[in-house]
Amino acid sequence: MRISREQMFMDIAEVVAKRSACLRNNVGAVIVNEKNNIVAIGYNGPAAGVPQCTRDICHAGCDLAIHAEDNAILRMPEIEKHYAFMGIPNYKLNNEYKLFCTVSPCFNCAKLIVNRGDIKEVYYRYEYRERDGIWYLLSKGIKVYQILSGGIINEQKL
Repeated sequence: MRISREQMFMDIAEVVAKRSACLRNNVGAVIVNEKNNIVAIGYNGPAAGVPQCTRDICHAGCDLAIHAEDNAILRMPEIEKHYAFMGIPNYKLNNEYKLFCTVSPCFNCAKLIVNRGDIKEVYYRYEYRERDGIWYLLSKGIKVYQILSGGIINEQKL
């Protein structure tokens, strides 16, 4: 049986999460454009150059980790800057993106998603311990969906 695109991207986010060295939780994120092409991925962990967690040194409960959503957003292409560099003034694409994350966004990541302005849908598999990120996204007009086992998509509502 053929899986949906949403299920496929969520499965890819699960694979991306395996790159995380965090001992507490491995989280992966995938951002796709309106043509269903992956434009960025991210996973949680300390900043570049900061030692990864080990069994001997665990930063559990720390603020060192950069969240998967943040890492993915940082890697999104900045098309407008590219075209401005090429000498095409005032070039603006109206791209809309979807973010797939293994865990629902925390409040801070939800603010980053809203601030980006072009991420219009967020999909997640597991719910973060606090729902304020989901509520914030919904209050700002971003559609939020949970992908349950078997590819069932459950739309979140205010």
